[in-house]
Amino acid sequence: MVKHLQGQAQGLYGTPQPITNQFPTPIVARRSPVAADTGYMIGQVWVNRLAGTVFALSSNTAGVATWLSLGGSFTPTVAAVTVTGIATALTFLTSTAATSTQLTSNIWSAVGTNGAISLLLTPKGAGGVEITTGDLLIDAGNITSTAGDLTLTLGDVTLTAGDVDLTLGNVNITDGIINLLTAGNGIEIKEGANATLGTSTLVAGTKSIALAGVDAASRIFLSRCDLNASPVLGFLIADTSVPGTLTVTSYDATGVLAATDISKFNYLLVEAL
Repeated sequence: MVKHLQGQAQGLYGTPQPITNQFPTPIVARRSPVAADTGYMIGQVWVNRLAGTVFALSSNTAGVATWLSLGGSFTPTVAAVTVTGIATALTFLTSTAATSTQLTSNIWSAVGTNGAISLLLTPKGAGGVEITTGDLLIDAGNITSTAGDLTLTLGDVTLTAGDVDLTLGNVNITDGIINLLTAGNGIEIKEGANATLGTSTLVAGTKSIALAGVDAASRIFLSRCDLNASPVLGFLIADTSVPGTLTVTSYDATGVLAATDISKFNYLLVEAL
């Protein structure tokens, strides 16, 4: 039942002032307050003893009471929340029940299975999101970077089900290894113009391929993939002396151009650091 009784002002007698105001006695009820609970002084405390939650009356305007929650989960309605100096645990609840993101001992984790969770970390200034020691574990989901690097000094990136997507940026591993732990998995590289992986065909024993990133620091791996009815098969040599151009030439055992070699070959370009 909604109460509309004005709270009684309480006072204490003493010195040096004869009367000192006392804070209103908290209301202890079996329910939480609602907007219609208007008959109380600003600052009134309300305790729902069944739910173990606490509220305070912050305003009472036009017959509508505003009770602020002082306990339980914090559910912000603002566009952004900035938190500084969290040393132990911080939990943000989403609009879906039993789903949240949680920071416990400097580790972010997902709680619940009823909805997707997005965690946006915006570094101040020119900083970044960095893992110096520890692991980044994702059971189901993706790591996506539209502009920036994923850098690990010491630690692992483990995805049980998901992708690492970088539109602009690098994956930098200072001290670690990329492990493919399931047989049959491999590395996939997009082919096409300026691609570091591809297939081409010799013409009169040679072939020049335009690759924007190729230079003297490039390491080229070649393998013949199709004889192509070539009357002669020479030794394939890669030349990257001209920046932006990969030239593959076939030579015989004496170092002479095998001009009749028209076989097909695969190439893979890897940059040396």
